[in-house]
Amino acid sequence: MRILVVASTFPRRPGDTEPPFVFELCRRLQNRGVTVDLIAPHAPLAKTMEVMDGTNVYRYRYAPESLELLAYQGGILANLRRHWYAFLLVPGFLLLQGLAVRRRLQAEKYDLVHAHWIIPQGLVCVLVSLMCARGNRVPIVCTSHGGDLYALRGWPFSSIKKFVMKRLAHLCVVSRAMQDFSITLGMKPENISVLPMGVDLKNTFRPMVNTARHENRLLFVGRLVEKKGVTHALEAVAILKKSIPDIELLVVGDGPELPALQQKITQLGLEQNVKLAGSVRNTDLPGLYSSAAVFVMPAVVDSRGDQEGFGLVLVEAMGCGCAVVASDLPPIRDIVQHGQNGLLTEPGDAKDLADKIRKLLQDRELRTRLATKGRESAGRFDWDETTTQYHKLFARMLS
Repeated sequence: MRILVVASTFPRRPGDTEPPFVFELCRRLQNRGVTVDLIAPHAPLAKTMEVMDGTNVYRYRYAPESLELLAYQGGILANLRRHWYAFLLVPGFLLLQGLAVRRRLQAEKYDLVHAHWIIPQGLVCVLVSLMCARGNRVPIVCTSHGGDLYALRGWPFSSIKKFVMKRLAHLCVVSRAMQDFSITLGMKPENISVLPMGVDLKNTFRPMVNTARHENRLLFVGRLVEKKGVTHALEAVAILKKSIPDIELLVVGDGPELPALQQKITQLGLEQNVKLAGSVRNTDLPGLYSSAAVFVMPAVVDSRGDQEGFGLVLVEAMGCGCAVVASDLPPIRDIVQHGQNGLLTEPGDAKDLADKIRKLLQDRELRTRLATKGRESAGRFDWDETTTQYHKLFARMLS
């Protein structure tokens, strides 16, 4: 089996801070005998072609290197909100991605194309496919990760998504809530699979025995965008500070909300309680998860209708034995069952979030029990299971 993967998020170099889930899936499929070629946008200091752990990576240039700022560093949508002039890069980005896909399809014989995100990769791959002679078209499987499905609403995006979905061989989504939403856009249930990305729970995301947990340390990991709800975590810390003066929140990540969060920290007088750590290498995350008493994910539905597609960081934290508090949103319920392996809180309600955090910090027995159950329940999201399901799906598409 030979597949062509097209994505806009992929490690730019070894030890990168970019989410590695596309790379991990490619690498693990390679280990099962699948030949994988990948197309991704170029970025400053990245190579235009290299082999990463057996995967041939082709990066296309879409602007002068100093202006290649549309992808990475939080994702396309976040960068469009951060830099108004990034909109000027979109036409070239789409055109040159399409040319890169077409060149690969002309150079090699692929069994299928796997596009990550409906827009833009799914759209580009469908358009390139329509330009090919009918007998030469390669089936397209697309994985939606959340933002492309939830955030891009209204005309013309809903019409574009329906156009793409109609021409896919199969659609993968990372949560059951996304499956339901896809059906409302006209996707047939039998052509949808719920396949969340995986976490390496055996070798990487597991409790680090030599790392001590800080009793009053909270941890957040994620992009600093509105839907992550970090501002509500700051408000919760301000409430908790009155009874727990030494409470600490470590915020790991970067994004367009950073200036607003810095201002919020000053307004609430949390300079001694909140640390903005910025982006860190993925290899450093297990140590951070293992050092925190509680991991918080205060996600919300943002002003554009975007929300979490799944919440992979929750699985990472649970794998490292950290108790979790997360917002009660449909995609998150796939991971956290309230009172069984974590606590759920009302989205956007800082007081409720503070109450749930206080409950865990003051009840070590409850915290330990939920963390233990969390570690056990996270096992169903291990990469071995995810890779097996994707391999079966691809084989079924070809048969």
